[in-house]
Amino acid sequence: TKIMKYIIKKQDKIKLRLLFIIIIPIFISGSILTYGYMNIKDIRKTEYTIYTDKKLNKEFKLTMISDLHYPCSTDKKELLEIVNKIENENSDAIILNGDIIDEYTTDSKKKEVFQTLGRLSKTTPVFYTFGNHDTGEYSLNNHSSYDSLKKLIESYGIEVLADKSVTLDNLTIIGRKDLHQPNRKDILQLTKSIDDNQFNIVLDHHPKDLKASAKSNIDLHLSGHTHAGQIFPLNFLFSFIRVNDLNYGIEVNNNFHGIVTSGMGGWGYAMRTAKHSEIVVVNLKSS
Repeated sequence: TKIMKYIIKKQDKIKLRLLFIIIIPIFISGSILTYGYMNIKDIRKTEYTIYTDKKLNKEFKLTMISDLHYPCSTDKKELLEIVNKIENENSDAIILNGDIIDEYTTDSKKKEVFQTLGRLSKTTPVFYTFGNHDTGEYSLNNHSSYDSLKKLIESYGIEVLADKSVTLDNLTIIGRKDLHQPNRKDILQLTKSIDDNQFNIVLDHHPKDLKASAKSNIDLHLSGHTHAGQIFPLNFLFSFIRVNDLNYGIEVNNNFHGIVTSGMGGWGYAMRTAKHSEIVVVNLKSS
């Protein structure tokens, strides 16, 4: 009897160890992975309304996406659904703010994503800024030259803005070169000839130089890059140590507004446990 009791106690201890060492951790890990996969697929619309003292000819609507990292977490069918959602916004301009592709995107997938997104340009001006992953900078064997990628993107009606400005009605839109591209112009160089009376927008994949933009008569600074941390608790860590000027959301400083999107997907793996994937819509109105 004593031996049987000893054996039962021993078995109970083993079961408890299995429960706490193997079964519970597997359950928790599986739950986190499942949530992360479902969350990165849960694409929401985040909408901002900005009032300005400057006189606008009308109310403007801008739609922005960034950090798709195609096809990390998105396939062709899902991409078409995204395009349909963007089309339904009936925007005045569409902004693709970098890292739509990355070092894992094959040549065929590059053509697929830009051909599909290029459909938007048939009805609406579409502007593109380069991110740090677009040209495959971190790849040993899948690197694209800036010029060849620019040529591919623009072949589908998407205008690349790299230290270049365009005027849309009475909006000025300035697209900056990526932070890591050579000979990137200073924000003061890019804004020295802009009309102070127009509503001026800067597109910059990296949320950097927000203070410089605010001092340069920029009214709206749009960025991506951060993924809002993508994996918990990096979202809190990046905000705490100020890796970027703004990790996510909107910052208002008098007449200046800075907006950073969490992006359409994630890099490296189809999982997001911090924030959500999103399409950003910005409404501009005269106050």
